[in-house]
Amino acid sequence: MIQARRQLPPPGAALLFPVGLLILVLVLGLLGLNGSSIGVYATDNGLTERQAQVLAGPSRAIRSDEWAVRTPWVLGQAERGLPHEYAGAVGRHDAAILSDVPTRGWEVLLRPHTAPYHILDSERAFALEWWAFFAIQLLGVYALLLVLTRRIAVSALAACLFTLSPVTQWWTIPFTFTTVGYGCLATALVLAAYRASTGRRRVGLSVMGGFVLAAFLAGLYPPWQIGTALVVLPVGMASVLPDLWRRDSRRRAVRSLGIVLSLALGIGGGLFAAFLAGHADAVHELADTVYPGQRTASMGGGTNPRIALSAAFDYFATKKPYTLVNGTNQSENSSVLPLLLPVGVAGVGLVARRRLTGSRAAPALVGCLLGGVVIAVWMFLPIPVAAGRLLLLTRVPPSRLLPSLGLAGVLSLALLAGHRHESGRRLSRWHILAATTSFGAVLGWSAKEYRVEGARVDLRLAVAFALIAVVGLVVSLGRRPAIGLLVLVLFSFWQTSLINPVRHGLGPLTESPLRRAVESLKRGAPTDAGWIAFVADATVKGTLSAAGVNNISGVSPYPDRAAWEILDPAGANEDIWNRYAHISFAPGIPGAAPTFTLRAPDDVLIIIDPCARELRELGARFVVTQGFEVGTCVRPLVRLPYGESFVVVYDYTT
Repeated sequence: MIQARRQLPPPGAALLFPVGLLILVLVLGLLGLNGSSIGVYATDNGLTERQAQVLAGPSRAIRSDEWAVRTPWVLGQAERGLPHEYAGAVGRHDAAILSDVPTRGWEVLLRPHTAPYHILDSERAFALEWWAFFAIQLLGVYALLLVLTRRIAVSALAACLFTLSPVTQWWTIPFTFTTVGYGCLATALVLAAYRASTGRRRVGLSVMGGFVLAAFLAGLYPPWQIGTALVVLPVGMASVLPDLWRRDSRRRAVRSLGIVLSLALGIGGGLFAAFLAGHADAVHELADTVYPGQRTASMGGGTNPRIALSAAFDYFATKKPYTLVNGTNQSENSSVLPLLLPVGVAGVGLVARRRLTGSRAAPALVGCLLGGVVIAVWMFLPIPVAAGRLLLLTRVPPSRLLPSLGLAGVLSLALLAGHRHESGRRLSRWHILAATTSFGAVLGWSAKEYRVEGARVDLRLAVAFALIAVVGLVVSLGRRPAIGLLVLVLFSFWQTSLINPVRHGLGPLTESPLRRAVESLKRGAPTDAGWIAFVADATVKGTLSAAGVNNISGVSPYPDRAAWEILDPAGANEDIWNRYAHISFAPGIPGAAPTFTLRAPDDVLIIIDPCARELRELGARFVVTQGFEVGTCVRPLVRLPYGESFVVVYDYTT
């Protein structure tokens, strides 16, 4: 096997970063601090951001997957005692496959980040989990780079650079962090096991790698899982190829690799198979949905290059709580610094001069660049479906590969630094000039093309941001890569501080007047009593879900067919409701049959008479309306001011 010229870093020094992360997560979590955008609930409840305990930054309404979906799901689970069944959104659903929500049972092994909900109150558990997501991604990228480069500072800073990038910070939902974190960590553990000096250590690391692999697979979000795999698998495979190629190390490499893969894949695959077997019906229903189960890409291409190249200018996207950037919203616009191009330019130069040898990082760099190129080709070029089917890319909308493209760029930059450090070779000034020129050119084009609400941004300020990124890259390619990475990390940290709110507690969701009314009413009702909101904002529906009640108007992860048959007996509207969807209700003509409208790929509107018998058959006991009164079939219980209108809570009179 490859014998490194440099000694391994002291184990104590290598643990400083993970230990520091653990301490930081514990401190922030136990203080009850988080970065949630639930402050959007405050305005409707008559609270200012300060009263809602937002300490800094604006709440971001665009993050509805967080504050309107996942956070209410999680808090509702905690209220109910972490059951395996989620009651709400027209029927009942298997909670274990919902966006990493906590449940009682062995599944916590596959979702260790949910462990705080088993031992702490929901406020501190939520805060701990919030920062644990960051730590999982940071630790995964750090561990993979440390195994490949042995450089502590470069590995830690590269991990920070990716985690603090706009594409991670605008998408504050579990798979944003866990797919990359667990994917990189599993690869790191497998490589460490392969290179272990003793059999006991090899077995231990392989077993750990298997558990982390199962956690990666249990994320159940193929678009980002496939993208992550297309980066880390070539890195891992390329790392062991030199040993398999050489005759003097082939037998030992095959034996070691066989033991490691047998244990890691056996444990990881076995745990994931057990998970799928225990939730087979729900997984089948999810896979059979029109959206996202049957969503496929017709061909590659179509990704807006302005978005992919514009991470350096995300400052302009943060100036308003919500705005259109490059023709889309702030989350869809987010990306990572386009580092793959300049590193690729420098790497090709090294390959051409036969200097990409002499370090364990060199083959990994080649694998990372190849993975990044495959991703970029699918994102930007009209590749036929047949070409993408082999790598499962037809299951990934091309624009959903932006995080993976960014990951390939960050890993490549760190691997290039590791190669130069271990081999003792430096990039020539021509390599650096070519890499810098290409980087500056794409940033300059992106700055010129960047649009906010259709208007150009301040080019002088954009050029200043581009220069910071270029300086960071130039220094990263030189003799002090850690300093260059630090420049890029500080720049990214500043951007992150503009994106994220920092808040204390969960007050807007747990202490609002509507929440208190729901809590009071549910005490005297059956535990499965249904609640249904008519013409209600996402904040009303989110409050109901967070209270742990059966919110029929919640978010459906997949259809409960038996429940939908009550509303649509003939199944004539199956193409509309057979999907992941926000379920909304509006009052219809008394006595008329329900009608169904698809307002967006994940938004189903049901127009139905509030007094319809179908609602009672679904278990509805309480009705919540926003801004209007309901007829004689219900009895008003509570009337509350809500934003610029009011909400009324009723119960059915018979």
